[in-house]
Amino acid sequence: MLRRGMEDEQPSQGTGGLPLLPSDGVDTTQTWKTMTRKSLNHSQTAMTPNIVRKIASKCWKWLSKLRGYGQQHSTPLISASTKKRRPRVVAGSSMALVHVLLFLLLLGGGDALCPSRCSCNDETLRASCEDAALEVVPIQLNPDVKIINLRDNRIGDVHFTLGFYSNLRALDVSRNRISSLGSKNFELQEKLVSLNASGNQITNLSKFTFSGLRSLQVLDLSGNLIESLEGGVWEDSPNLWEMYLRSNKIITIGEGVFDPLINLKVLDLSDNQLLDVPTGALRRLPSLRTLNLGENLIESVSDDAIPNLRDLKSLSLESNVISFIHDAAFDGLLSLEYLDVSYNNLSLVPKQQLSKLTCLKELDLSGNQFTSLGPIAFQSLFELRRLRLNRLPRLEQVDVRAFVDNINLQRVFMEYNVGLTNLPTRLFHGNPLLVDVSVRGNSFTILDASHFPLDHMDSLLLAGNPLYCNCSMLWLWVLARKQYETERINVTLLPQPTDASPTASITSTKEPNKILHLDIDAIRCAGPETVKKLLLVDVPEEEVRCDISWLAVIIVTIVVLTLFIVMCGFLLFLGSDKLCKKPETLTDLPSHHLHHHHQNGAVLMLMPKKDNMDGLDDFMLKTKDPMMNDMQYHHHQHALATWDSISKDSVVPDNRSLGMYQNQYSVNGEQQKPTHIVYV
Repeated sequence: MLRRGMEDEQPSQGTGGLPLLPSDGVDTTQTWKTMTRKSLNHSQTAMTPNIVRKIASKCWKWLSKLRGYGQQHSTPLISASTKKRRPRVVAGSSMALVHVLLFLLLLGGGDALCPSRCSCNDETLRASCEDAALEVVPIQLNPDVKIINLRDNRIGDVHFTLGFYSNLRALDVSRNRISSLGSKNFELQEKLVSLNASGNQITNLSKFTFSGLRSLQVLDLSGNLIESLEGGVWEDSPNLWEMYLRSNKIITIGEGVFDPLINLKVLDLSDNQLLDVPTGALRRLPSLRTLNLGENLIESVSDDAIPNLRDLKSLSLESNVISFIHDAAFDGLLSLEYLDVSYNNLSLVPKQQLSKLTCLKELDLSGNQFTSLGPIAFQSLFELRRLRLNRLPRLEQVDVRAFVDNINLQRVFMEYNVGLTNLPTRLFHGNPLLVDVSVRGNSFTILDASHFPLDHMDSLLLAGNPLYCNCSMLWLWVLARKQYETERINVTLLPQPTDASPTASITSTKEPNKILHLDIDAIRCAGPETVKKLLLVDVPEEEVRCDISWLAVIIVTIVVLTLFIVMCGFLLFLGSDKLCKKPETLTDLPSHHLHHHHQNGAVLMLMPKKDNMDGLDDFMLKTKDPMMNDMQYHHHQHALATWDSISKDSVVPDNRSLGMYQNQYSVNGEQQKPTHIVYV
């Protein structure tokens, strides 16, 4: 009968307790068993001091009976008739004393017993049992405790144990073996603000799992085995601010499951198995500031996938399989400041989609399949401060105007793009606020100082590039040596333990002049052979200087002077009087020129001054070339001016024969003002 009673009292497997063995010798009666079960069941709904006192009173009565039994049988317990009963009586008495002490501690209120390997502070009302090999939640702590840390134990559940601590503010049961949070186990924790149950084996959440947690603000259920979220789970938690559900196995999220969380600001659903953006669950989150949907299986973002979350500041879609983003996908995110679309399958920079995010300050497009960054690649992103373009395996070209719109750009990271072999000159000279640039791990062999605005930069990281350390890299070598010398001086000026003079103290605290920071301990040369694999700062100066010998200087000087003399002679020859002299009269022209003009029908035109142009269409002195007269002027729609013959004997009139026309002339009988003569 004893063995059967003991088997009834053994805790079920998976609850974290150890089963009692018959060798323990505990004489347990049905009354004690029934009373214990009733008290524990009652503690789930109302664990009050009156109940504890009743339980303790019954234990005292049971102990009194046991002691009276020993007094009635005053014969030596070592007699032959009682040899077999003595171990049971003694063991039963010891176990009863333990139970009585436990209930007395609970009855005392403020007095508590801190478990071994735990740390308890009754002044701050904190108890820490981290990594204490506990298999159940301890119930002997101070009932007024506010913070309990049970991290890294072997606790299997939280059933019937949290009712002792109604003043609890923070509970950490992370990294245990909890498979279920049960139902209504937190009804008495109305003051609980933070609950961390991450790193357990929780598979589902029921409608009453979080009943009573009206003050809960932070809930962490990361690293569990939850597969779905259904409606009604958080109806009692309207004040929840932060919820972390990353690293579960969530496939579906019911529509409206987050509707009661009107104050939710942070929602982390990363590292799950979502195939689409859970639009229906996100529609009524007016206070949401941060949304993390990274590391899921999302393939595309449609125009209505992300609702109008006007207060959203941060959105992460990294490490999905997104290959398409609709042009209007981000239209409702008017306040977005951080966007992470890294490590997806985008083949083009989403220029049109990003242009709507006028408040964006940080953008990460690393790990996509871009082949180039075209002109104005980040159009209208005038507030952009940080840009990450790392690990783009197909990137080969960057346009010189790629960043012209990003006038507030401060930090650019273009690291480990193995296909990128060069940068356009003055690429960043349109970014006056740029201070940090990292181009580590690319395939640059030559870099020019004009690539970067060195005069106002703070740091430039170049490690991992196969730099060819010849004279074209002299500028970088000078900067590296300057930084090396400055760092060595700073180390020398550090205060020594034996130096306590005021002058030395002032000198050591003086800041050195600000210089450009380079990763000089990792910039190595890939060539030429004489300096291969050497740190740039260790390369001898003669290897990076392009010195010219005196003979080369003389040869270059002679060549330059010769070219100068030849050019001057050529210009003097072209500017001689014979080539540039203009004949004073028409009669001074050579005879072959006269003949040439005659054959081609030269025309003499008399042009009036500008103030006499009204009503005058054409002024022309006809030559004796009949072909010209017939072809050009015979059918003219206006009557041409009639002139007397200038000279019948000479082919080309001279100045004297034209003198009579230089002062005045008449057209159709009307006297006109002086003209000027033009030869055509």
